[in-house]
Amino acid sequence: MNYPEVDCTADGVDDFHPLNLPILNWAVSEQAAGRSSNLHDASGNPTGCVATALPSGATVVSIKRLRWAVAANLAKQTLDLRFVVDGNYVGDGIRNCAESSQHGTSCAPIIPVLGQGEPILSLSKITPTGGVVSPDASTIVYTVPSWKPLVAPAPFSNDHVYRVSLGVDELSGTGTQYPILEDLLPAGLDYVTGQGGNWWRVAVPSSGVATDQAACLFPRFSRVVQADGRVKLRWEFPGCQLPVGRSDNGVAVYFSARIRPGIPAATLITNVAQYSTGDHPLVTCVNGADAGKTAQAFCRSSNANFNVPELTTLDSVKWVKGVLDSAFSRTPNTGKTDLSGAGTYVLEIRNTGNVTDTRLEVQDVLPALGDTAQVTGVARGSQWSVERSGDIVLQRVAADGSVSAVPASEVQDSTNDAQSFQFTWLPAGGLLPGEKLRITVPVWQLAGEATPANLSVAWNSFSYTASYDDTTTHTTETLLTTEPPKVGLMMVDTAAVAGLGNSVWFDRNGDGQQDAGEPPLEGVTVRVYDGTTLVAETLTDAAGHYAFWGLLPNHAYSVKLDKPDDYVAGNPLGGMQHKGIDAANTGVAGSFTADYDIGFTLPAALGDKVWFDVNGDGAQDSNEPGVPAVTVTLRTAAGVSVAVTQTNAAGVYGFANVSPGTYFLEFSDLPAGYVPTARGMTGDRQTDSDGDAGGKTGLITLDAGVRDFSWDLGLSLPRSVDLSVSKNVDKPQVKRGESVIYTLTVRNTGADDASGVQVRDVLPESLQFQQASPVGEYDVLTGVWNVGWLAVEDSRQLQITAQVR
Repeated sequence: MNYPEVDCTADGVDDFHPLNLPILNWAVSEQAAGRSSNLHDASGNPTGCVATALPSGATVVSIKRLRWAVAANLAKQTLDLRFVVDGNYVGDGIRNCAESSQHGTSCAPIIPVLGQGEPILSLSKITPTGGVVSPDASTIVYTVPSWKPLVAPAPFSNDHVYRVSLGVDELSGTGTQYPILEDLLPAGLDYVTGQGGNWWRVAVPSSGVATDQAACLFPRFSRVVQADGRVKLRWEFPGCQLPVGRSDNGVAVYFSARIRPGIPAATLITNVAQYSTGDHPLVTCVNGADAGKTAQAFCRSSNANFNVPELTTLDSVKWVKGVLDSAFSRTPNTGKTDLSGAGTYVLEIRNTGNVTDTRLEVQDVLPALGDTAQVTGVARGSQWSVERSGDIVLQRVAADGSVSAVPASEVQDSTNDAQSFQFTWLPAGGLLPGEKLRITVPVWQLAGEATPANLSVAWNSFSYTASYDDTTTHTTETLLTTEPPKVGLMMVDTAAVAGLGNSVWFDRNGDGQQDAGEPPLEGVTVRVYDGTTLVAETLTDAAGHYAFWGLLPNHAYSVKLDKPDDYVAGNPLGGMQHKGIDAANTGVAGSFTADYDIGFTLPAALGDKVWFDVNGDGAQDSNEPGVPAVTVTLRTAAGVSVAVTQTNAAGVYGFANVSPGTYFLEFSDLPAGYVPTARGMTGDRQTDSDGDAGGKTGLITLDAGVRDFSWDLGLSLPRSVDLSVSKNVDKPQVKRGESVIYTLTVRNTGADDASGVQVRDVLPESLQFQQASPVGEYDVLTGVWNVGWLAVEDSRQLQITAQVR
């Protein structure tokens, strides 16, 4: 098949021009020659065709008809034609037909044409491959061409990682500045929070609109457990602008999910994500499970499937609590005790796989001078020794959290002395998935050992070996011996040193006070410095608490939260400003100063659009344009100006990095002759107008991190309306207990249609409201009848039925 002839006229008269290049190559070459407004054909003659470069980078040509000469004896020929709908097109749909001189006419199905207000969304969900794990197995790096490399914690063997990418198709009539991703995990998956839990990260293109937008890099994340136990994950990106032409190249979210204990091997896990927008109630889907569907509340991805492998995983941890501690801690934190060396160890081994463990062999050599790790033989570095101060307690914790004592009959080969113990546990019925063994060991310093230097640490770890029944081979398999990270217990001479600390929390309203309901921040690295010298660091616990003991009395330190990784999106301080306390003073020896709490907040943002409300109905319609050069002032509740901006060519405006608080917006410099349209007509914050007749909104309360892009103003020309209201009653007189019907009629006899019409009729105390018709228009509490739109020479009626008291 040769190159086509093109006709760019719309009069139906043949005006075909031959080409000697493919259409795209022809258009690009003609653009390069400076003839975009009138492309020339193969003979150098003007065609009247116009070439236009779209914002996405695609080039379109105003061709109306194409014609090819095809040899009759050729085999089947295929053409791939791509079209862009003319922005001025009005109609329900488009049908494209081809006509053959020998075979007649054949037409494709009708394609619906969408309004400018319905974006076409692109969504894909996959299991990423090719991640490179670091030598110490702590991190993994995912590399995708044209995207920035993404670094995340290395997933555990019972985790599954997903990548969900969000974009706007290049043929969409509009973009979005409020993408929303939701993932309702299937019953077999969980999202575990806290230390050792799951994670998420945001990836952006190497170069693109989303690359440097803070709103795209730091979404609002939530994890909600539903009534059926399934977990819903949600990422909101208010203010993240994804324009057209970024199909599958906007933003991507990577996250890990944990396979729940006990999900049988070979189980098929099917997961689907959904993509919606906060600024468009309806969308069209270009791919995924809803490909080709229009007017959707959201788009679903195609199924992302995997089969659960056989999981022999166990999770183990050792906790410690000294007499100076308020809670148990784990590595990298250390417990704190006084000169008695008293403390408590808790060892936990949990079956996180899908096999039943039939045997556990546990050994613990308590801290001693010169001790070594039990598996690797590496020196543990203990600076003092401990011994048991009481009996060891063994408990079985079921998956539902219920606790029972381990019967002595299930414990074999037990060897216990003051500084070590070992035993074999044969749990009745096996240690089921989700269950754990808990071992509690009370200790104090070894009798007769000299008191060590202040702030000396005793390090302890334990080892265990598990066996399970392999249901495939019907044999008993033994796993490698495992030794969790060691945990330290620091001895503090409280008479010679001091301490400081408090908590770290999220200051939701930004007032600097820790209010009820403001959540703690767990897992934050807190460091204390003496000048520029790092003295110690710790992690906040589940309550956000941190504590440092062993500091010089009456000394000036600084407390800093300066670990860069904590500020990465998906980590505790993601998107927040670095913070600390420059002067943190200790008290006298033996004291603990709990004055150093640290509240973190996030900047807020708000904005949206000023538009011409052409029909004056108070609603943003898809064909109503934005208004440029309108001045928007952000003011505090007291009226103080905080920031000023102007709407751009599309009527869009916004304020970023706004401190949490209460504000209002004021719109000024409106186009001559235009006034604000009626407020709140649609009941939808994304499509209504929010300003009063003076161009001011009501008060807006912004919490930390909120990005509220729903504050719009519609402008219309003043209308000449003349409204009249009449009221009739169906009875001249009534008795107590009887019902009476009032009929209200409102008419518009003016020259223009009226919008936002309301009529107020408050019933007296002597009448008991029964019903109103039409239903839903009358509010008995306020007495307001919301008439809404009323055309010229049109009228509306409302009937109110009430009973005489």
